[in-house]
Amino acid sequence: MSDALMRLQVWRRCRSGGQLMSVEPFRPVDRSEMYEEIYACTIVEGLYGALDPEQTRVLHAAIEKFAWEAPDVHEVTGLLYFVGLLDELIGQGCEGQWSDFEDRTGVDSGDPANKRIHGLLAFRARLQWIYDTFAPFSDAIVTIR
Repeated sequence: MSDALMRLQVWRRCRSGGQLMSVEPFRPVDRSEMYEEIYACTIVEGLYGALDPEQTRVLHAAIEKFAWEAPDVHEVTGLLYFVGLLDELIGQGCEGQWSDFEDRTGVDSGDPANKRIHGLLAFRARLQWIYDTFAPFSDAIVTIR
């Protein structure tokens, strides 16, 4: 996996009102099989910048566990393992992770504001926030693609 954009989504069992109908074979849908998105974000941080090949493989494998197609359950509590893994990678001295990040929001002059960002730390903080926010939802699941 490269530093390409990733989409992280949190889902819960469908609670919308009304009846649902499947397209094929035109039968009522079992709501217990349906999920609705309750949060989504795009991950733009550079995650792999200074990781060695083994660290990259470990991080990639952890991200793949949250792919929609993966057979495992993507419970929000699984993010705690992911946060611990990121803590371990960061603790291994992944220096050189700081990079420039241009932000055009909140700047009155229209000029970009150059900021520094540590991709792994930013990703870790986001995962921790998602866990803290959505862990109370017992039916919430997480996907990353």
